[in-house]
Amino acid sequence: MARPSTLTHKGIQRLREALSTGVGYESACALAGVAYRSFARWRAEAYRDRGPDEPPPPKVLRELREMLESVSAELERECLTQLREAAQKNWQASAWLLERRFPETWGRHQLQWKPPEKTEEPQPLVVQFVDARGETIRPAEAVPANGVADSP
Repeated sequence: MARPSTLTHKGIQRLREALSTGVGYESACALAGVAYRSFARWRAEAYRDRGPDEPPPPKVLRELREMLESVSAELERECLTQLREAAQKNWQASAWLLERRFPETWGRHQLQWKPPEKTEEPQPLVVQFVDARGETIRPAEAVPANGVADSP
């Protein structure tokens, strides 16, 4: 005879308590007395797209999905509140938040270099720095094919 499922209202509440502390799924399962493989299967089933002819997921799977989404949102809000409080005394906390929340504007951009196309005759190398968005950081400078720039 198979063991009774731990996917119950009580099991979901135990998972909620563990996840609300910020631990990962595997640790939360260990704390809640739920096998991680079972949890992973339930979570996949709860988030699976269903066709129009398929019945909706069972109530307990809907409850699991709602709990996972609300715990995630609550933890995010709590962490951001703490981060904003820290930013009152430490500007780096604000910079960290800006880099991650608005990476296009405030994130660290890596320079990319694309080698010139090969041609029969030596061509001057054009050096141009662009950021991750493709915007020019420094105008292009022509460097002669022999690599030696003329002195002014």
